[in-house]
Amino acid sequence: MNDARIVANNWFYHFAPEEKVNDSIVSATEYTYNDTAVFYIFNYSNGGYVLTSSDTRVKPVLAYSYTTWIDTSHITVETQEWLNLYGFQVCYIVANNVSSSENNDAWDNIEKNDFSYLSSTNMPALLEYYHTSRWACWTPYFNQFPCDYPSDWPAGWSTAKGEMGCVPLAMSQIMKFHKFPIHGSGSHSYTSTRYYTSSVTNQTSSVSCFNNVDFSSETYDYDNMPFRLTYCANGTPGCDDPYWGNLPDITQNQIDAVGILQYDAGVACNMQWFGVGTFCGPTNPGNAFSNYFNYLPNWRYIVPTQGTPSGYSVSFENFKELIRKDLDNLRPVFFKLGTHATVIDGYQAGDYFHICQGRGGDADGWNTFFASDGVPTLDQPGDMPPYSIYWTLAVSGTNIFAGTDNGVFLSNNYGYSWTAKNTGLTNTNVKSLALSGTNIFAGTDGGVFLSTNNGNNYTAVNNGLTNTYIKSLVISGTNIFAGTDGGVFLSTNNGSSWTAVNNGLTNTYIKSLAISGTNIFAGTDGGVFLSTNNGSSWTAVNNGLTNTYIKSLVISGTNIFAGTTGGGVFKSTDNGSSWTAVNNGFPAGSTVFSLVTVGQYIYAGTFGEGIYKTMNNGSSWAEINSSWNTFFAITHIEPNPCEINSYYTQEYLISTNGIVWDQSNSKRGIYRIYIKDGGELTINSEVSLIEGGKIIVEDGGILNIGNGGKLYNTCNTSWDGIEVNDGGILNTTGGSNIILSGNGKILIDGVFNYNEGTIIDLSDENTNIEIKGVLNIGQNANFTFTGSGYIKFSSPNWPSNNITYGTGSSVTLSGSGQSDKIIEIAQETVYMPNCTLSNGLVYMQHPNARMQAATETTTMNLDNIKFSPPGTTRTQQ
Repeated sequence: MNDARIVANNWFYHFAPEEKVNDSIVSATEYTYNDTAVFYIFNYSNGGYVLTSSDTRVKPVLAYSYTTWIDTSHITVETQEWLNLYGFQVCYIVANNVSSSENNDAWDNIEKNDFSYLSSTNMPALLEYYHTSRWACWTPYFNQFPCDYPSDWPAGWSTAKGEMGCVPLAMSQIMKFHKFPIHGSGSHSYTSTRYYTSSVTNQTSSVSCFNNVDFSSETYDYDNMPFRLTYCANGTPGCDDPYWGNLPDITQNQIDAVGILQYDAGVACNMQWFGVGTFCGPTNPGNAFSNYFNYLPNWRYIVPTQGTPSGYSVSFENFKELIRKDLDNLRPVFFKLGTHATVIDGYQAGDYFHICQGRGGDADGWNTFFASDGVPTLDQPGDMPPYSIYWTLAVSGTNIFAGTDNGVFLSNNYGYSWTAKNTGLTNTNVKSLALSGTNIFAGTDGGVFLSTNNGNNYTAVNNGLTNTYIKSLVISGTNIFAGTDGGVFLSTNNGSSWTAVNNGLTNTYIKSLAISGTNIFAGTDGGVFLSTNNGSSWTAVNNGLTNTYIKSLVISGTNIFAGTTGGGVFKSTDNGSSWTAVNNGFPAGSTVFSLVTVGQYIYAGTFGEGIYKTMNNGSSWAEINSSWNTFFAITHIEPNPCEINSYYTQEYLISTNGIVWDQSNSKRGIYRIYIKDGGELTINSEVSLIEGGKIIVEDGGILNIGNGGKLYNTCNTSWDGIEVNDGGILNTTGGSNIILSGNGKILIDGVFNYNEGTIIDLSDENTNIEIKGVLNIGQNANFTFTGSGYIKFSSPNWPSNNITYGTGSSVTLSGSGQSDKIIEIAQETVYMPNCTLSNGLVYMQHPNARMQAATETTTMNLDNIKFSPPGTTRTQQ
């Protein structure tokens, strides 16, 4: 641990702010995963931690913070999962002896206090991490939940009123950052239901809550939402923070402001509430942002892969780069870490991203995604979509087939990676699978499908099925049994025809079937039934089953296992005569949709909780789907600029040299860009500005609009334009485009370097370019613009030589007639280069206004030009 301690101290003091250089380590904890020491947690006085690996083949520093601790005596479920993801990576590196000279060198460099190896990577994002709020997601901040918990709620389950969950929390933090929207749009209602085992009757029960929000009538009071909102040990708000110091008193109005936003985000996401395991599908947050909160629909759902990117999957490096681009564009990223939703709100050199964990800032910090390159913790090629519901599993040799709500997937490497097998499936909600040689039967919400070639394609086989909601399939010799919402059906001819066999079944909602010799077991919504005569008759066998909502059955030797809705797994050792719960290792209240045996192992597929394995006949279970608990991100979460309100003022200050907005960095809905103090911004992408928006260049600032650069208005509004004050420079090149409308203008009190190929559109008659400073027309460039606007010259100097030009340059201005102003002269003399003026009005605003050829050889072509007001015209050629 001594080397790790040295690395931790050197790292902490290098990155921590000056006021924390006297902090010291107050605790050092060894963290183990699968009985292996994988890393050390060093906590510092006054807040902060460094998490170092235990092996020099691994990155020396996996995560760090100088604001929060990792309290090893009270680690939240989310923090535990995050630590376990790192633990899995480190164990893999050690077990497979994955060597890395880069990691070895990093250890040596940090021990020598040499951090130069980080300099080649990206610099920190413009978005500083502390902009994201640090809120908790339980009482007393979520009292908007409209329903109370039942009196027989299970002992040990949370009774905090409406624990909101990490997904709405992360969404709320992003909306708080943008301060958008003030009002939502539309409405949404649904009923959330939770199954549980009654603490009074010990029987399965359920509780439901009707959720309804009219988003258009809600008002979100962001100014009344505090930056930090958590709770103390005694349940009162406003705890003191170890880094931020004493927090102000938190009022009920502030609590309600946060609570309303969080609850509405949850309803928009169709959140399934009550107790533990709140659930919301992976794309639901993106849809919620765009459907109910007026965010643009161009959000992007991305998952990193080690294989060939396709669809929503991207390469590791592209995944990180897309997140950096979002942060550069002032867009916090919705990020799933394991099964926990978080917010990424900053990045630093060395591939470190700041993750706001939620839960009031617990374990917030800078994290690297990977302990070493090539460690398989994320999606592999063709993995099934994250948060798939694993309805059923089936095994043939080394092949494992998974039936999900996204179709059938095949793994031939014990579940490490998966490939979709869906050709011919007209319904991909696959609830059951049965295998016989190379034949695969798939039971779906649209009937039974048969594949005769190991899943490469399927054909429907439904003759005689009066109910096509197939929940279970089993094969016994030449007999195939199908469990449906309308009872059990039997086929004796490979699925060509089916006959109902339901005598004695008092509940015909069949969720699972299992066969042991001549015994057939049926799991229903009313318990387990046994048939000893090929389905001719059935008898209930439920003694000891405290949860009779049966979802799955499997037989392993003389043991029978039953998966339930909200009650986990039960086991019978006496052919169903009695049952005992076997849930050690499962999350409380798990719903187990599928059970399957592979040799001595039993696998359990759950609703939203992943896949678990037991090696000891159910005495304990362990989660196995590290590669399925994928990272994913939702990027491009961006307020709709057409719905901009007074809170939303996206502003940029450019005060450093070399900032470039390229084609992958387009921006929408900007209110202000300030370029000053020697700052330089190059725009090679599309940038839209909202009503009243403006770009201000001054005090040595430089604005370059390059090839592909386009400035334009948002929606049907107009922006104020570009203001180049004294000391500022505007450069335009070929392929640049500036579009102005309404009263928009380009005001040049500094220098405007107009080069060949620049396109300017002055749409309306009040739109103009005003030259108080210098207009420099580049070599071979023809200064012109389209639309109904005009150019105004207003230099206060005399002589007012505010047009300079290169060899071969010219000016071409044309209007729609003699009443269409194309030039306004508000200074004594404008010295024109070679020019062609046609079909327009030259307004001589200055009492001594004059338009004059710049030299004796200058050519001025005037065609159908009117000078106004009469009697004041002074031209010279």
